[in-house]
Amino acid sequence: MTARPESIHDLADRLDRGVKETADDVNLLADYEIVYIEQDGRAKQPYVPYESVKIEIEVKAIGNGETTDPTPA
Repeated sequence: MTARPESIHDLADRLDRGVKETADDVNLLADYEIVYIEQDGRAKQPYVPYESVKIEIEVKAIGNGETTDPTPA
């Protein structure tokens, strides 16, 4: 994606995702200052002021070394 989306709805369309799910994800990423949101009238314009973002997640076994099924119920 090269052009900045005009709104969260525009971003959801580009990603072929629901608007609510996209908004939830954008707001969460904004909480961590990974994505920023600029208000333009009624539209919220999400943007990333970086060329790239690297996120590392460490996953450890719990308790006795057994793992749990990561599939949500």
